[in-house]
This record gives sequence, C-alpha cells and structure tokens, in this order.
Amino acid sequence: MTDGDRRPVVVGIDETTESQAALGWAVEKARSAGVPLRVVTVDPAAPPPLELADSDAVASSAALRQRHDAAVEYAQGQLGRENVSARLTTGRPAKVLVAEARQAELLVVGSRVRSATSAIVMGSVGAATVAHAACPVVVVRISTEIAPADRIVVGIDGSHQSDAAVRFAFEQATERGVPVAVVHCWQPYGYVDPIRWEHGVLEAEQQRRQDWIRQNIAPLAKEFPDVEHTAELVEGHTSTELTERSRRASLVVVGSRGHGGFAGLLLGSVSQNLLHHARCTVAVVKARP
Repeated sequence: MTDGDRRPVVVGIDETTESQAALGWAVEKARSAGVPLRVVTVDPAAPPPLELADSDAVASSAALRQRHDAAVEYAQGQLGRENVSARLTTGRPAKVLVAEARQAELLVVGSRVRSATSAIVMGSVGAATVAHAACPVVVVRISTEIAPADRIVVGIDGSHQSDAAVRFAFEQATERGVPVAVVHCWQPYGYVDPIRWEHGVLEAEQQRRQDWIRQNIAPLAKEFPDVEHTAELVEGHTSTELTERSRRASLVVVGSRGHGGFAGLLLGSVSQNLLHHARCTVAVVKARP
C-alpha cells in the first residue's frame, strides 16, 4: 500500500481543551498504526463582510485559526510534515467531519465534561459523528479517576458490529501493549420466566455462553498472541456494567448497533449511554460493508 492509499486518522479541532486531548490521542494512534494524520478544523459560521462583522465573532474565528495552526504544528513535529495534512474551513462541523470520515481509518473528537461527578456533555457534533460516520469514532475523555488502569474493555454480543468492536479492541491493545477485557452481559430472568427455569437450566445456559465467548474470541487470540485478555460473563445491564468498568480502563469499545447472536442486547442504546456516562475514552465501531 502506498502512502496515498493509506486511510488517515482524522481529528476534529475546536476551541476546547478536550479537543487538545483528542489531538494527542490521534497523534499516538497515527504513530502506532503507521498511518497519516489529518487535522480538521471547522469554523461554524463564515465571516460576514468586514464592515458588518461583530468584533467578538472575528476574535473567535481568529482564535480558532490559531488553535488550528498550533495543532498542525504540533502534529507535524510529532509525525513529520509528510505525514500530516490539514483542512481549515467554514460550515457545519458535524457535516464536514462526517464527510471526512468516509475516507478515514478513524475519526477522533473530544468530549466536554461538566465536572468529575457529572456526565459527559455530548454536543451535536459528537452525537452526529458517532451516528453517521462511516468509520469508527473515538470520543476522547480526560479521565477523572485518580489512577485509571491502562486496559481496554470491550462489550460483545455476537453481532457483526460487536465482532468488529472486539477486533478493534485487540488491534488497539497490540499497538499500545495493554490487556483486553472482553465482557458479555446478560440478564437471565429477562429472557425466560424464572418459573420456567428447571434445575440445572440456568447453569447450563451460563456454561453455553461462557463457551460461546471463548469460541468467539479464539481466532483473535490466535491472531494477536501477544495480547493478554480475559473473558467475562456478567449478569447485569450492559450499559451499567461497562460504565462501571470504564472506571478501571483507558478505553471502552462497543459496536455501533448490535442486536445479534443473543437477543435482547441493543448496543445502540449502550453506546449512547457510554458516551454520556463512561469515565474514560469511548470507541464506537461499525462493521465496514
């Protein structure tokens, strides 16, 4: 594959501190994956004619341009000028980033946080890119945990999107040299009336699911032999369990909308919940067509 054929990591830059964290994450991803980086900054409104321009709006646009130039300079210093491209434009940020994602390996954006104890504030840009980008989207959050563990947690449910998420998790673990925790959540009494459970049925179903998890990740364990991994069957709601585990992780990965091998798990709602409540960076992965 030539340099021109390599899909870039695209990172969205704005005026927030969180976008700087996204830039750092994207630079490290591009470096470890050996792919180019594309820095994209979108001014939400085209400047009006000079005689009608509001001084605050002009100052804001100038500050955004400075932030963009600084981001490009930093990225080039880390990766080399030949490995960094840039785009500074006006328009709707979400629309521009979704369009950029069509030719991207990965799209990286920042999140905004009210406080250490509150949920992530997902703006329209973050929500739209996660919903509509053709590539995986990483929403970077600056961890508020005192000592977050450097591991990757991934949810699995048997859908194609979930399979893509697990592969993404193993790839990230290989690049970063960290372990992976594969988690499958279920609620047994949500599937069958407890009155209908005969002796040994629950234990047999648990064993079946544990065997399924091991079989599902066995090919990836063989493909990525250096990745330490665990497989866990958890009784509980997927959103709750993954959010809790995000306290002890540097990255949580989910499929964009998984409703597959085991009925009742809808990772669309799970991904949205994690984007608002996870305590670490979240990657939302779609299976490429």
